[in-house]
Amino acid sequence: MADKPYFEEQVVNQLKGYKRLASRIAMLEKQPVGMGISVSRGPENDRLQALHRKLKDMPSYMYLSQKEQDLELTAHAYLENYTTGTLSQLREVRRASGVDEEDQGKLNDIARRVAKVLEARRGDGDSYEGYEGALRRLDEIKELQEQKERIDGALELLATYKPDYTKLLKLRFIEGMSVEEVSAQLLIVRKTFSRWKPKAIEEYAELAGLSR
Repeated sequence: MADKPYFEEQVVNQLKGYKRLASRIAMLEKQPVGMGISVSRGPENDRLQALHRKLKDMPSYMYLSQKEQDLELTAHAYLENYTTGTLSQLREVRRASGVDEEDQGKLNDIARRVAKVLEARRGDGDSYEGYEGALRRLDEIKELQEQKERIDGALELLATYKPDYTKLLKLRFIEGMSVEEVSAQLLIVRKTFSRWKPKAIEEYAELAGLSR
């Protein structure tokens, strides 16, 4: 038996992961930033500007949780200087001293949240909270959409000259149908399926840039 081409596993894994990829994109787009505000579809810059406008034009209680509103009040009460740099903000919060244990706990919480923003900017954290989290979410959406578009593009190109190969790949690997089910859908016998499958994978790999 001949060895499988080195790119076959890549093709199969890529196609099998297509639905999960699409679901992840949909989830990230629908997940609210706060109080129902979500990251909508469209060009990245437009989405960022739209999100910024929504938050800027709304009072903070519309997109902050009750706990976050309490922290905001604490920050207003204790911080004398509202610096623009995130690192400077962290230093300012850490210098503040609460009058009691409760306020000190809130200041510590603010410091942790500012530190998480710094981690997110460095790529060290995994939080999607607040505006900084929304920016990171947009980055992930963009990357996932590019992956999805590459798969869609390769399948669409393949369909222009080998539509049966495209159907075979979609039914077998994206939809997860059995060999018998795919053969029935394509009105072919199992022997034909076995002959078409490696050719379909090879054609897709070439179009997707996996066989180079």
